[in-house]
Amino acid sequence: MGNSNEFECSFEGFCKVYSKDGCCDADVIKSFEKQKFSRYVRFENFRNIGLEEPQEILLNARYEKGRAGDLIVLIGANNSGKSNVLDGICGIRKGIGLNDKTLLVDYTGADFADPKLSLVYKDKSAGEIMLQRIGNRLTWFNCGRLNKTDLNEIDLDWKRIAEDADDIREKVDYYDVRGYGLQCTAIPIKDDINVLVRLLNGDAKPANDKAYEAYVKVFQRIHDISKRNGDGVFDKLKSDMDNIKKVFEYKSSGIRVELEGLPGFPKIHEYSIDEVDDECLSSSKDSLAEKAVFVSLLRYISTDISEDPVEMISVSYEQFKNNNKNKAILRACEKKINAMLGIVGKRFNGLYSEASDMGYEFEIELVGSGIVNLNIFRGDNSVVLANQSEGFKWFFAFFFNFILNNDLTAGDIVLMDEPAMNLHPSGQKELRKFIKEFATNNDITFVVATQSPFFIDVDNYDELRLVSVGDKGAVRIDNSFCAADSDEPDTISSIKRPLTIEQHVLYDIDTEVIWVEGITDYNYLTMFKRLFGDEKYNKLAFLPFNGVGKNDQKAMEILGKLKSIRFHKAGLLVDGDKAGKAMLKVAENSDFYSYCISKICDGKFKEIEDLFSAEDKKKYPFLKEKKTYLSSDLKNHSKLDDFSDETRDNFRSLFDYLSDGDCEEEKKT
Repeated sequence: MGNSNEFECSFEGFCKVYSKDGCCDADVIKSFEKQKFSRYVRFENFRNIGLEEPQEILLNARYEKGRAGDLIVLIGANNSGKSNVLDGICGIRKGIGLNDKTLLVDYTGADFADPKLSLVYKDKSAGEIMLQRIGNRLTWFNCGRLNKTDLNEIDLDWKRIAEDADDIREKVDYYDVRGYGLQCTAIPIKDDINVLVRLLNGDAKPANDKAYEAYVKVFQRIHDISKRNGDGVFDKLKSDMDNIKKVFEYKSSGIRVELEGLPGFPKIHEYSIDEVDDECLSSSKDSLAEKAVFVSLLRYISTDISEDPVEMISVSYEQFKNNNKNKAILRACEKKINAMLGIVGKRFNGLYSEASDMGYEFEIELVGSGIVNLNIFRGDNSVVLANQSEGFKWFFAFFFNFILNNDLTAGDIVLMDEPAMNLHPSGQKELRKFIKEFATNNDITFVVATQSPFFIDVDNYDELRLVSVGDKGAVRIDNSFCAADSDEPDTISSIKRPLTIEQHVLYDIDTEVIWVEGITDYNYLTMFKRLFGDEKYNKLAFLPFNGVGKNDQKAMEILGKLKSIRFHKAGLLVDGDKAGKAMLKVAENSDFYSYCISKICDGKFKEIEDLFSAEDKKKYPFLKEKKTYLSSDLKNHSKLDDFSDETRDNFRSLFDYLSDGDCEEEKKT
């Protein structure tokens, strides 16, 4: 490595991707920062997935700060491959083994390539940026434009980098003590390495400018001395620094731009729900190491206490016993530990959105009999877990069994297999709702595999991913439930079949199901239903069907199939274009409630997208594209204030008409 300019240029990372000659281009960098990426996982030749063609699962329609959180629900029949999908996503971080090659007879005889798993970021103009794993090799590249950067088996954990830097510091000390001719040059190097190690171990993101500058400074000192002294000690140190550079280069390129402020390679967690009840919040002083809640809690605060909290409690009880059971000794220990528990309460309240008005507090209580209690308060009231909602109890278990033991940050992926199966139906529904809210509020993506119909929400079909098996055993992944069978008007048939249910399980008898022409219509209507939060709209449910047909005969067939799907109340909402009016005419002689947008809105609008004001159409230019994933992203991450008064008034007028019980006769065409 020649000089500092060459060194710094090598750290431009993604900047090179978009320059024609390999040099840095400010306009290109600026262009990159404007990209809007969606995030996928791609499977190729992994077990029974991606054998005939690559299969993808969409994780995030827009991977950017504030929009990267979502709930993805995998559904499919038994042995359809849902667990393999979860294992594949996890395999991006853990690696691919020999057992991950396909065992299907129709494919094992062929000369198949090794299994590949890829975390893919797509943008219309930037193309694909991909982190690909083949076996234990990781490769980060931009398809067709970037020379691949092999990460090999490098652990991308910053703690590993800090440990490597610390090893270099110890080597410098070793060589200095043994008189390897470092003399005065060793002192500033040790000082610089100390700064680097401190920054890498600190709370700040290691990819920040200070850590980067400290790394460059240390590397340059080692490089200059190595160049001056020739082969020797510093060549060995330079080699160690090169190993760190490979990781730092990846981090400071992919993460410095940070894909709209989020990591290019997030942490991927597997989580199985462990129940927590009030009994878990009490322990004998000798059993603290066996109680999961106390283990997580005390381990978490131990970094802020000079001594082990478990040992501290044990010593306090011993002193209590030897000093005539003086309770002041136990109170002093409580006070010291509870002062540290404030950081736990702050983190708990920051993640649990419902705690915004009045936070939760946690206190350790040391009882003279040798019992240690964890007490929970909200304001002046004590909290009994048994009396809390299923969502709170789930989050409590999730927090103490998982979050305190893991560095869960924005952009991360959490995998869950068959959660909530032990809960009653209403508890499962509540849990799904809570996970969804937690995900979107904290930029965490949950991927859940389930066979429970109660984990499916009729206003959130867009979060479903359908996993099915073909004739030869190869798995197919559909990111839109509407795409599962384009010739079947009953789009929920692809949901009912794998779950072995009928629609009455999903819809109450009082619900009026209104068929709409497509998934984007469904997304926008269910979005405003949620945003308005009006109780009278709750009896409306929208359901997309696949097209109105190309002629009257086809329209009649579609209408007949829709009518055969038994709902207590059902209607049809069509656009005011030629095809929609033709479908409406076919429905005239039926007892099907039929609505036409142009009729409801006095001819002002022809389709759902027309209900958005000109201001909002300019704000959201993708409205005219009718893209499923973009409409889903808008649905999941919008607030009512994001839309103009005109848009809100238009949608409210439509909802008022559809939910008005006095116009039943008028609804019939």
